[in-house]
Amino acid sequence: MIKTVQLTDFLSHSDNTVELDSGLTVFIGHNGSGKSSVIDAITFALFGKHTRDSKKGLVRIGASKGQASVEFSINERNYKAIRTLSAKGTLTARFYEIIDGTEKLIAEGERSQLGSDTMTHAIESKIGLDFEKIKIASIVQQGELDYIIKVQPKEFKELLNSIITIDKLDSASGSIKEIKDNFRKHIQKKFGYDDTHIDVLTQNISDAEEEIKQSKPKLKKLELEKSEQEKIIQELKVQVEKLANKESMLDELETRKNELFTYAREKIKEISNKNSEDEEKIDECKNSLTVITGEENLESEIKTIGKELDDIKVQILTQNKEKSRLDGHISLAEKLKLKDGKCPVCDSEVGHLKKDFQIEHIKQETKSITEKISLLEKNQNKLEEKADVLDEKLEIQRNAKAILAANNISNATELKQLEQDLSSKKNQIQQVSAALDSGQLLQIASIDTHAKKIFDTISKLDIETKDFDRSKFLELKGTLDENQAQLRQIDTEYGGITERLQKAKDEVSESTVTLNELKIVQDYVSQLEHIQKTVYKVDGPVAKSLRSWALNTISQNASRYIEMLNTKINHIKLEEKARNISIICKRGSTQYDLKSLSGGERVTVAIALRLGMAHLLGSSNLNFMILDEPTSYLDSEHRLELVKVLSQLSGLKRLDADRPLQLLIITHDAEIFENSMIDNIYKFSKIGNETKIETSSASN
Repeated sequence: MIKTVQLTDFLSHSDNTVELDSGLTVFIGHNGSGKSSVIDAITFALFGKHTRDSKKGLVRIGASKGQASVEFSINERNYKAIRTLSAKGTLTARFYEIIDGTEKLIAEGERSQLGSDTMTHAIESKIGLDFEKIKIASIVQQGELDYIIKVQPKEFKELLNSIITIDKLDSASGSIKEIKDNFRKHIQKKFGYDDTHIDVLTQNISDAEEEIKQSKPKLKKLELEKSEQEKIIQELKVQVEKLANKESMLDELETRKNELFTYAREKIKEISNKNSEDEEKIDECKNSLTVITGEENLESEIKTIGKELDDIKVQILTQNKEKSRLDGHISLAEKLKLKDGKCPVCDSEVGHLKKDFQIEHIKQETKSITEKISLLEKNQNKLEEKADVLDEKLEIQRNAKAILAANNISNATELKQLEQDLSSKKNQIQQVSAALDSGQLLQIASIDTHAKKIFDTISKLDIETKDFDRSKFLELKGTLDENQAQLRQIDTEYGGITERLQKAKDEVSESTVTLNELKIVQDYVSQLEHIQKTVYKVDGPVAKSLRSWALNTISQNASRYIEMLNTKINHIKLEEKARNISIICKRGSTQYDLKSLSGGERVTVAIALRLGMAHLLGSSNLNFMILDEPTSYLDSEHRLELVKVLSQLSGLKRLDADRPLQLLIITHDAEIFENSMIDNIYKFSKIGNETKIETSSASN
């Protein structure tokens, strides 16, 4: 039972507390006055959810946070649930058990979005219902009171499926399908196939076995062909190997011939270059022999001139000394020059001076010496020029002698022999060059001993390859190559068939194992599909059985409730026919059509069915029901009939509990309760944007 609902800055409530008692309680107020906010406060505090379309706006405008608190009792134990929501969406949740006035924390939670799983689960375990079920069992929203009897039979069935969660069989069936699909994916990943490929595997095995059957005779035939071909090839190889050496010798013969030609050409070039050098040497030697004659006379003449030059140098030196002496006397003679016949030093009379102190005499002597020196120097220059000419001639003679020595030529006879040798080499080159043009190997080999050695090798190879026919040998090799190519083709074909045979054998082996596994998988999947079709099908036997049980349970409990009420109906029965569910109302053997019932009777039937459904859902723990605007869409007469029914319900006890049902009516029709005996009435009003609540009674 709900005992207290407290709303703090929650929706339009700043700070309101509603205390509820057993029996019937009525909330009266205009639309928008905040009556239904109490329902949202209850569901929000308990489950973190509400009946509004949007989660926004739960916190009162202008407030930083909103709070909903609910105290309730179950089996004489008291509990309190509090949820606080900030304007930013942060939620704080606390769930207590109240023992001797002390709050003992059971569960709590805090997160940035609505809801707290830990606390919600704890409350659900105490109440026995979740949010969705309690909406069906205990909360009848505006316009839904007689929905249960107005709805089409097919829609009633859908409602029932939802109540007993048969509609979740589809999701369970989907889970089975997901399990089946995931299992197949696993099998597919493991084997590359699943149970849907059994026919494919069976065909693969059949194809592989046929491949094995056809491959075996082909392999036997190829083995015989391979053996015959290998024998032919072996015989051809023996013949080719015998002639291969001859071919190698023939190749070497051609190589040696080319070697001889190349060597001869290089040798001719070498000898020609040497002959050119010898021609130059012969010319140099001829000139040198002419030059070296008269060498001794030149040396004697050079010596004579050298002596004459030495004498002239001595004479020049002597005359230069004398000239230097006279140059010294000139200075002295200047000082001793007589003035008026007197000595310039002692002023004594002097008749005359010696010639060595006479200036004119000294100058005359100096001039004579200068002329002698000039003549001597001219003779010196002439002798030196002559000596230079003789030295050059002597150097030429010495170079000529060195050239002759270098060429081992000392006389004209030796030079003549060199000219004869050169002529002989020129003749040899001419002969070898002619032999190269005509291919005369013997003549070519005469150039030197190395060429002769190459020629001897050529002669031996020529003799050894005389009977070798290269064309026949190449034809024989071609035949061998063709047969080897045929053998390779046979080997390729043999290998291909062998590979296919082994692959076919592996395919049979592996596919057989896989096929056996897949047959087990197929059996397992078939069982899952059978379960899916029989157990988890909305119209399957399990679902039908559950609906039959639910219909019987609701019918029995609704009939017991309807007997407690003052109506002409004492029995309600729900029947499923085909895909529809019908409501049958009776009293004794008399059956009544719903359309023939009065408004009050229809409401009574609807409430009885609601209570029966609530009993089925197990709502006895909380033991309350909320009717939100039950008078909507009812005329005045039907509204009064509804009040009578509700008055009867105020003392009605639950079938499974020895305590009255807690019934909360939310309505804007205050006048229909004016003459009622209901004491628990709350009036809701809206002042500005804030809800105010006053206690009242029907008599007031």
